[in-house]
Amino acid sequence: MTGTRNRWKLMSTARAEKPPEQGTRRKLDDYETPPEEGAQLALYFTPSGRILEPACGSGRLMQALKEAFPGVRVDGYDIKTGHDFTKRTKPWKGDIITNPPYRDGLADFFTQRALELADGKVAMLLQSGFLWGSKRCDALHMVTPPELIIVLPYRIYFFEGPKGKPIKSQYFNHAWYCWPDRETRERGGYDTVTKWAPKQYEQMDFG
Repeated sequence: MTGTRNRWKLMSTARAEKPPEQGTRRKLDDYETPPEEGAQLALYFTPSGRILEPACGSGRLMQALKEAFPGVRVDGYDIKTGHDFTKRTKPWKGDIITNPPYRDGLADFFTQRALELADGKVAMLLQSGFLWGSKRCDALHMVTPPELIIVLPYRIYFFEGPKGKPIKSQYFNHAWYCWPDRETRERGGYDTVTKWAPKQYEQMDFG
């Protein structure tokens, strides 16, 4: 019995310890999305019109969306260029797709604001843990659940800046959370479908 208690104590201690660098966010949450993740979204997501990428950074994901959805206009804005999505109130006549910042609850804020503003669909690249949480459940999932969740069965190696190499230390798994157009969101009654994206086999070059 003593051995069992000691084993659980060690496991609890291990869970409490933070891995190196975890919890230290980069300035302005500068974690740019690899283009491959735009391609993964395109496997199961069909845009309903013009696309807004409101946290585009240097434009990696925006360019990937242009290539994934030829013929669809993609506009990109970012706080670095003076466009603060948290202050936007003007509706968007189209879809909103982004990898939102996570600092200080911004992932929840971006998601809620996108659902308020977009007449079309919404797609957010979010940590897998976004699916859980009692407050989020009451404020979002039970009110406006996603229509599609694309599970990414690998860890994404984000980039820092336009010319940066992949950021080696990654601690979270992600999925694309996708909501239908405004009319369907307001009507409700739809199910949430889960899809598994193909596993990535590319070897990342960390230099």
